[in-house]
Amino acid sequence: LFDRTEAEWRSLWHNDCHRVCHFELDQHVDLACRMDIYRIRKRSVDAAEEPRISNKYETDNQNTKGIFIDKSTSMKFLSPDSVHSIRRKRNVLNECCYSKGCSWEEFAEFCQFSIRLPATNANSCVS
Repeated sequence: LFDRTEAEWRSLWHNDCHRVCHFELDQHVDLACRMDIYRIRKRSVDAAEEPRISNKYETDNQNTKGIFIDKSTSMKFLSPDSVHSIRRKRNVLNECCYSKGCSWEEFAEFCQFSIRLPATNANSCVS
């Protein structure tokens, strides 16, 4: 699995299904987190290029204008159910061990410490 190229991971990400339980489940989630094709990787910024604000009072509204969106626009990113109620928490054990196999995309959805772009394809794993 580790010797796959990025192109191979991209082609298999949504349709390579695995039904695993217990310690194998942890290994699959860990691998999916490391190989996640939708993970946003941090760029290293040279200290000389990094913008610096010496004093918060020196900046005016012009410097921050346009970096924030209004509440009505931001609410469009949430599903209708999540706006008014708490979503039932998903469980990787139920999804990928008991009910069906999971694709690498589904394993990666359980990564705790990564920022991801939305997936562009549907998963092909069925129960």
